[in-house]
Amino acid sequence: MSKYLGVIFDLDGTLLNTIDDITDGLNQAAKDLGIPMFTSDEAKYLVGSGVDVLITNSLTKKGYSQQLFPLFKEKYLYYYGNCKANKTKPYDGILELLKKLKEKNIKIAVFSNKPDNDTQDVINTYFGKNFFDVVVGKRNGVNIKPSSEGALPILNNFSLPLEKIIYIGDTKIDMETAKNIGVDSIGVLWGFRTREELLNNGAKYIACNPFETLKIIEEGKI
Repeated sequence: MSKYLGVIFDLDGTLLNTIDDITDGLNQAAKDLGIPMFTSDEAKYLVGSGVDVLITNSLTKKGYSQQLFPLFKEKYLYYYGNCKANKTKPYDGILELLKKLKEKNIKIAVFSNKPDNDTQDVINTYFGKNFFDVVVGKRNGVNIKPSSEGALPILNNFSLPLEKIIYIGDTKIDMETAKNIGVDSIGVLWGFRTREELLNNGAKYIACNPFETLKIIEEGKI
């Protein structure tokens, strides 16, 4: 039997490489407002805590007033909504990893700070409806990650002891989320942040590729 029987995945930077579409959405909104363009490397350090923080961080990064927040957010959501499937794709090996987990009857879930409707749409587009046991995005009245509050539907669905669940993500927010839920974590290096950030924020394991991730899930080691 595998060491872990339930796996919670972050979305952006873990399952899907979304950064180019996020950057394009930011840049189309920025262009309308006369704000300098963002590189994808800049965007990697702006994302992870939901759209409100993304917009706030983006304005701060470029030295613009937060008075632009409502208009910038509105434009970003419009443009990202139109381009979110242009360049986004699963990371190499992710589909194979997910299929292996399903074959082993290991439960899988997605937990994201994206708005819930966007999270559902993106997951359905790239993986199909009902592929995951549970998919949870940002919902009104529920604290976003790193709070564990939004994970309650996942834990209820899994109905597993916490020691049999592992959380997989690519940022410090994800590692903090795992700690707040009370589960072990894998920090992945194919996403948006560094090994140092992941280890400094409590990653129990580090994986360089989905094959290593599978071995950790099965055996508790690389």
